[in-house]
Amino acid sequence: MKVTLDKREGVKNTDETYDISQVNEAVDIVSQLDGAVHTLAYFERDDGASLMVGGGKDHFVVTFTAPGQDLTLANNDAVDGDVIEVCAGGQFGEYPAEIVCVADQVNKAVASFFDGNEADLNWM
Repeated sequence: MKVTLDKREGVKNTDETYDISQVNEAVDIVSQLDGAVHTLAYFERDDGASLMVGGGKDHFVVTFTAPGQDLTLANNDAVDGDVIEVCAGGQFGEYPAEIVCVADQVNKAVASFFDGNEADLNWM
């Protein structure tokens, strides 16, 4: 699986690309997201599906794309109406809490995507 991780230094960005073969490698990439230097991880499978994880440390937004599908991971534990600021791809944005996930949720999503079981998750 191919993974691209951003690396921001001020206003400049350099993408780092990795080929991974183990789910723990994918989870390790996500653990590097800190919302400052590393704010976006992009996972690509051979079947054309992709998973994008933006954010860092405490708050993340996860999207899944495949032919005919464009989905966002739902956070069922969120308080409706809350808004959370997240830096994804070097850009700050305010996101509804219903789509802002914590690290455990993201790790589960990444592992599920790696194994091709993303349909088992709650998407919007």
